Amino acid sequence: DAPTNGLDLTCADEAGSYPTRCCADIYCAPTPLPTLPPTPAPTGCETCSSLGWEFTLSRGSDDSVCGHSNRSPLTDCSGDLSWSDADNFCSSVGARLCTSDELLSGEVEGTGCSYDTSLIWSSTSCGTGSFYVGYGDAPTNGLDLTCADEAGSYPTRCCADIYCAPTPLPTLPPTPAPTGCETCSSLGWEFTLSRGSDDSVCGHSNRSPLTDCSGDLSWSDADNFCSSVGARLCTSDELLSGEVEGTGCSYDTSLIWSSTSCGTGSFYVGYGDAPTNGL
Repeated sequence: DAPTNGLDLTCADEAGSYPTRCCADIYCAPTPLPTLPPTPAPTGCETCSSLGWEFTLSRGSDDSVCGHSNRSPLTDCSGDLSWSDADNFCSSVGARLCTSDELLSGEVEGTGCSYDTSLIWSSTSCGTGSFYVGYGDAPTNGLDLTCADEAGSYPTRCCADIYCAPTPLPTLPPTPAPTGCETCSSLGWEFTLSRGSDDSVCGHSNRSPLTDCSGDLSWSDADNFCSSVGARLCTSDELLSGEVEGTGCSYDTSLIWSSTSCGTGSFYVGYGDAPTNGL
């Protein structure tokens, strides 16, 4: 009982021998994983500016996209290619295939090679091994898209963006609560508002499913003593705030283990009851 018997903590080697009390929480919350940082732009990605492709506001509706058919660094018109070869034709200079939406909005209309009236490849899939083709100048020649097998043969025009933005990775979903985590309710440990200051924590020394007082244990064995029933060691802050004061085994005046590390292979121990005698 740290609030009664002293708010001092002692740093103890994990091989030391102290009794323990166990804590639990009112619910077993998932542990959120960190959001991964965005990845860098793909190697070789080029912008409209670095490609030397002018950006024309009167072409298409997307003011962040440019495109061309044979403007340097492209060395010639593509000619008829499979989808994979068309994709390589564009990516080899740091550009990309246009999306079907970009074709339909005319982002590459009038950019050479007489492809305005030709069906050209897009990057947009329309099924396994298939991609949409649309007119090089769709607003003039037709807004219909055709689903073509990737082995088909069509020319291409290439698109690029005004900047190569990093591609954000998705936020990973939270992991499930650890297997065997038990709540105060599922353990049958009453929650007492007058004990401690954290209204989301409960604790005990020998209440079922614990089968007896811990006795003196190493830190590892104390940790196993609590985790074996789905509970956990209390933090040093929880000891100091009296979350497990008066919970049996006459440990109020004993130093007991906490889960809080104080150095390599060392953990804090504190009194089982602090609030009454030591504040």
